[in-house]
Amino acid sequence: MSASIALKTLILLVIFLMTPPAYPAPAVGTAYLHQKTLGVWAHVVIIDLNEPSLEVSVALARGGIHTSETFGSMVNRTMPVAAITGTFFCTRSLVPVGDVLIDGRLVNSGPVGACLAYTSDHTVRICAGNRAVKPDWTGTLAGVRTGPQLILGGRISINARREGFHDRGLFGRRLRTAIGVTGHNKLLLVAVKTPVTFTELAKVMRALGATEAVNLDGGSSTALSYGGRILVRPGRRLTNLIVISKRRSLIASPVAAPPMMTPQPAPEPVVVAASPQPSSDRGNVLTDLPEQQAVLPEQITGRMVQ
Repeated sequence: MSASIALKTLILLVIFLMTPPAYPAPAVGTAYLHQKTLGVWAHVVIIDLNEPSLEVSVALARGGIHTSETFGSMVNRTMPVAAITGTFFCTRSLVPVGDVLIDGRLVNSGPVGACLAYTSDHTVRICAGNRAVKPDWTGTLAGVRTGPQLILGGRISINARREGFHDRGLFGRRLRTAIGVTGHNKLLLVAVKTPVTFTELAKVMRALGATEAVNLDGGSSTALSYGGRILVRPGRRLTNLIVISKRRSLIASPVAAPPMMTPQPAPEPVVVAASPQPSSDRGNVLTDLPEQQAVLPEQITGRMVQ
């Protein structure tokens, strides 16, 4: 009898040791889905921007511009509700290719990409980019220039060349991340598990309900976390993340005027590493095609749906 009890105790101990640790409870106003949309498997984190306890910001590597940090370290240090890969950066200088704003302050200036802005009225806005035009970040609390833009006004609209993207390695099928906003003010953080083109990613984002969407850095930089759990771990150290956190006292002074994001003329910048456009996703504007939307949860209560 004692041997039987000892065996059962040993079995229970093994099961306990093999059970993964519990992750922190996700925040109210968020949800996670792992689903297949238009034949593409993806991790989808949903953030209700109407939830007053949440805010969107940008996190830099511990040493700031010109430095990098592992994704796990950045998540552990900043403790966000959710975090996703930010904008592209030079792997040699570690400098982001586009503007980066934190707490209403421009901490990095770069000419490439569309504008992703979290504004003083607590909404996320995605505006078309032009490498020859300097954006007006008035009213923006946190933002980056990334891209290319995928969806504009509910229609697929991609013009990578105009935004300053020419690197051949960005085109074709690869792992990607994206951010989108739905008509109900829900923020979608998406990391695909299937390599896709810009066009295919745009179709997935629209099927998920996004009326505005923009591509983020991807490939070996693809990263996503939710509720303290790393869903996608990148293959390299990163320089910046887009993070959703519990609201804190904002460092930036409130801006009375609404954010305009009106392009202002600027001198033509020099864009390095230009190369001929490949045959797929050539950077042309793509027109709208009908797609069936995926069903997202109406009430977001912080649950994780696997």
